[in-house]
Amino acid sequence: METFPKETCVFCDLPWKNNRVCYGGELCPPPAVRALDLGGTHVTLSEAGEILGTGGDGAERFRFETGIRPADGTLAFDALHRLLYFAADRRLIAYSLQEGRVAFACEAKGLAGSPTLFEFSDAQGEARLAAGFGDGTGAYMACDRVTGETLWQAQTLGTVVDAAAHFAGYLYMVLRGAPCQALCLEARSGDLVWWNRGRKEGVLGQVLGGAYCVRSADGTVQRFLLEDGERL
Repeated sequence: METFPKETCVFCDLPWKNNRVCYGGELCPPPAVRALDLGGTHVTLSEAGEILGTGGDGAERFRFETGIRPADGTLAFDALHRLLYFAADRRLIAYSLQEGRVAFACEAKGLAGSPTLFEFSDAQGEARLAAGFGDGTGAYMACDRVTGETLWQAQTLGTVVDAAAHFAGYLYMVLRGAPCQALCLEARSGDLVWWNRGRKEGVLGQVLGGAYCVRSADGTVQRFLLEDGERL
């Protein structure tokens, strides 16, 4: 466990939050399915639900048999509370790598998608730590990422194909379809900020340089302005 990041910034967009934000000059490579690099530890989640952590030398550092078959998606990790998040059927699972057990499961009406960790300030000015994910019914849910309490739910009218991008208090996501649909929600409430249609089907969405960039299966990229969703 000591090879995980020893410090975490609660209000920073960090790679292991699955936040889909690129701070370099180009788009990030597509993330690995059911795998995550946490400092000196590489974490994988097998189709059978086994969580395995290995060091840079390939040596095993920990292993957990969850007994849960995960969805074919990506992972997120709360370095402060040592919780690993993944989708499984109609649930978002939060698994404690400190206690070796399921901390909570957030239930959805449809098949759950890949999680994104984010934060916002509520009406009383209190910081809320959230885990968000879309489901197969066209809903996007945000739950407390420590307790699993549902914080809000929004209707996206489509299935989110990738983990949402969290940037500057907003969530950006792309919906399944040809052409795709891109939209922006307020992270605090789930209220819709903008919606726009793309030209091609989208498979991955990332924030880069003032735009939400949606990658298509053929490698082309569609760009939407962060402020109002104008197609660039």
